[in-house]
Amino acid sequence: GAEDDEDLATACREAGNVILACRLITGYVARGAGYEVQYDGPIDALAEAAYEIGLVDAITSPPDEKVRQGVLYTIHQDELIPSLSVLATALFLGIPSGQVAKQLQHKRFWRYNIPILKYRVGTEMTSAAVGQDYGTVLLNYAGPEETFRYVSLSDVLFPEQGEYTIDELKSIFKGKIVLVGDTSIIGKDVLPTPLTQRMPGVEIHANIAQGLLTNNFVHLPTPALTFLFTFVICTLAGIITFILRPLRALPIILFFILALAFLIGYVMFVTRNLWMPFAYTLFGIATNFAIITAYTHLTAERRARQMRDRFGRFVSPAMLHIMVEHPDEALTHPQKMVATLLFTDLRGFTALSERMDAERVVALLDDYFREMTEIIFRYEGTINKFIGDAIFVIFGAPLPMLDHAQRAIQCAVEMQVALDRLRPRLVERGYPELYMRIGIHTGEIVFGEVGKGRQADLTAIGDAVNVASRLEELNKDLGTCVLISETTYELAKDIAVAEPAGTVPIRGRAKPMTVYKLIGLTNGLRIPEPTAKPKLEEVRAASS
Repeated sequence: GAEDDEDLATACREAGNVILACRLITGYVARGAGYEVQYDGPIDALAEAAYEIGLVDAITSPPDEKVRQGVLYTIHQDELIPSLSVLATALFLGIPSGQVAKQLQHKRFWRYNIPILKYRVGTEMTSAAVGQDYGTVLLNYAGPEETFRYVSLSDVLFPEQGEYTIDELKSIFKGKIVLVGDTSIIGKDVLPTPLTQRMPGVEIHANIAQGLLTNNFVHLPTPALTFLFTFVICTLAGIITFILRPLRALPIILFFILALAFLIGYVMFVTRNLWMPFAYTLFGIATNFAIITAYTHLTAERRARQMRDRFGRFVSPAMLHIMVEHPDEALTHPQKMVATLLFTDLRGFTALSERMDAERVVALLDDYFREMTEIIFRYEGTINKFIGDAIFVIFGAPLPMLDHAQRAIQCAVEMQVALDRLRPRLVERGYPELYMRIGIHTGEIVFGEVGKGRQADLTAIGDAVNVASRLEELNKDLGTCVLISETTYELAKDIAVAEPAGTVPIRGRAKPMTVYKLIGLTNGLRIPEPTAKPKLEEVRAASS
């Protein structure tokens, strides 16, 4: 009743250090859908008796509606109203209440610069007014509820029945800021925080007061530091994504880069109370990843197109697919390597083509090349050139392979067998019998793109190419179908059935070379017998 109010006012007046609470509430305009902010404070008698009246509004942050910010002040009707915790701390430190507003307007309190943020309440809350601007700080909570000492009001009012004696109570309160409020879990003044779901509002004010005394609020980094942090993390993620390609880089970004970012953020928070804005970093990493992924996809498509244009006619679809998927493994720039070279030529075709119509020659070569190309591609050979009726094939480039000599041997045998099957069909169509000569040699070559622009061509050069070509020509002198060098034979003898054809001089080489006549494969597949061969002495004489 009125007497109780008067007694409380008298007690406040005599104490001279009592700060009472007020708050701003949202009222509805009688007409229309607008809001009206109203002041809700103590009755006049108590207001006049109190040392000061402080704001107790609290702000919860979306989306989880937890109290992360502590209210320091608000401005209502052109008047700055400090919060209860600010006024209590100022009184404790001996700061006149008239100076508090000036200090807060300059983002200072006592001897500290305070990281004050401006916050406007955009949705209706039970503890703050909609549309009202507040000066807030990010709270660095000392702990969960009851981190600060609680003393029951009944122990103070009735010490003879309470837990403490009067002397003990004096000792507890002496030199302290004492905040009085409802701490019951069923009370209305209980709010969720990042550390606990139910913290009394009075203890939130205790955390604000402690922050003012120790300057222990959470700071936001400067724009320059935010940019530097985001730039470094995003650049590191971008470099990893670019080098490893997006799919390989994704696990590293998710587990290591983000872990590094959070570790840096944690260290900055613990050591300097800095709350790093991870939203910018995450957005930057995601944007970086998307851009590099798109760029990688576009460049990969362009590279794949270039690969198909350059190699589509020369290599098998399977090899082309590998080259497109793993372009770094394809030896497209000129470099030294060991490969097996295979040269073919049709016996007497030049004279034959002079006696036939061009259309029939083209039709004949189409059938012949179709059969041979299928076999060459089956063994992953690269058709380097078609020279008239001759074919130049490389095994071991542009993709390296360990068994290039064996593949060349198998390919040569199957090509001869295929021509033997094709020969009767060609004869039925009026063509003469065709026989093929093949020379195979393994050695060091320089393989890659030679020339520039439209004159650029993929080719192999070196002594090994000349030797393979000479071996193909020697078939004519030795009366053989397939001649292979000793080097090739040693690499493929596990699968090759061959016999020495002698040691013959090779044009361009100082020393003669041992050559072998390829008969077939160890799996039973044999090359059809060629026409009779001349004597070796005649070959030597012809080559000298």
